[in-house]
Amino acid sequence: MTSEAALISDIHGNLQALEAVIADFRERGITECVCLGDIVGYGGNPVECLERVREVCQHSLLGNHDAFASSDDDFSDLKEGVRKSLLWTRAQLHDEQREWLRHRPLTLDGGDYEAVHASQHKPADWTYMLQAGDAAQHFKHQPSPCASSATRISQRCGSRIWMPLWIPPAWKTCARTKNK
Repeated sequence: MTSEAALISDIHGNLQALEAVIADFRERGITECVCLGDIVGYGGNPVECLERVREVCQHSLLGNHDAFASSDDDFSDLKEGVRKSLLWTRAQLHDEQREWLRHRPLTLDGGDYEAVHASQHKPADWTYMLQAGDAAQHFKHQPSPCASSATRISQRCGSRIWMPLWIPPAWKTCARTKNK
């Protein structure tokens, strides 16, 4: 097991940013990569980003945009711009890619850390942690250090690690610690 892992998230089809992030963590000697989700959505390269994440990351979680783009939903309840983006993204993906996205887990138990795209409290609800109370609910359900891409505030992550949980997508690194 390595001492550091690259945690990437919210790629949203931005291939240029993804390639820059991969080059950066490889230059740092980091070989383990975990994607916290939202590989697709908004950006112009959903297929290329999905394939690159599949190639580079040992684990990949389901993000809300991944779930939406791989579903058969009509998105009538979403804002018009988001709906159009997701319908376009869905049309770009092959059936096998949509199937792969559908089968991504919501959470990851990495042994000495946990990862989730949204809140650990209710990961399938895609809840953003916008205030300290939201984060407190998340942390109640967290037995070990955890990374989430759905927060917009900095918080203590577990009992032995401090990391800003919201860094402009898509680059995060998390030094691993064993809970003692």
